[in-house]
Amino acid sequence: MSKLKKVFPIIIIMITIVALLGVVKYYTKNVAVTTLDAFELKDMVEKTNAVRFDDKPSVLLFFTSWCPYCNQDAPEVVKLHQEFKDKINLYGINVIARDDKEEVEKYITKHNIEYPVLLDEGSELYNKLGAQGFPSMFFVNRDGTVVNEIIGSADPVVIAEQFLSLLN
Repeated sequence: MSKLKKVFPIIIIMITIVALLGVVKYYTKNVAVTTLDAFELKDMVEKTNAVRFDDKPSVLLFFTSWCPYCNQDAPEVVKLHQEFKDKINLYGINVIARDDKEEVEKYITKHNIEYPVLLDEGSELYNKLGAQGFPSMFFVNRDGTVVNEIIGSADPVVIAEQFLSLLN
């Protein structure tokens, strides 16, 4: 019985470590290598915007105005944009087929979003990247290669770490 008492804490620690690794893997998984070419999307005033990756690494943030996790992460993303705007392009991309334009405008105002918000009208880009929920953040290097993604809400530290990883 005393041998079991010695082994039991070790087993609990091992299970905890495996569970924590699973959580980290869930939030920041390396994606299959996907390379994006430059593309164009319209913004909120119907102006066409070109998105290129050769000048700076980029973060593509897919969101909807009604998503509670998008609203939860928005203040942190706005802070990160302020901190990294000279080094990383950030694009908010609304999957407008699943949203209402007036609600998107309210979302932008509510969260004081200054980064470009573009509309993926037919969800083509969202589908191409294999996004599976909202928010979905794709981290793209200067070659247009998606190097990481976060699907769903994430700890602000995890999001910040991914921004920093784009600079290395």
